[in-house]
Amino acid sequence: MRALENCREIILSFNDEMLTLEYELLECRSLRKVEKVEEAKGKYKNISIRYPKDPRPLLYLAELYLLENDIEKNNQLLEKAKEIDDDFWLLKLEEII
Repeated sequence: MRALENCREIILSFNDEMLTLEYELLECRSLRKVEKVEEAKGKYKNISIRYPKDPRPLLYLAELYLLENDIEKNNQLLEKAKEIDDDFWLLKLEEII
């Protein structure tokens, strides 16, 4: 997490929207790994609002709910992601799981 924080300003200075998105997704995945799940959920929700055409924040969020055995919320998020891109590789993987 410390390494990510050190890179944050450098990445943001490029003013590249896709690079910023990739950084934020990596940050959320890292938060999950250090068991800051609620913080990761909040950030994924925020990212999904700011990047409505990218299904990944919804899919990663769905994964968190699946791990908590909240199947209903998982399915809702998978459906939202499907509306964005019904052929996305991660969506296919999540549906299998």
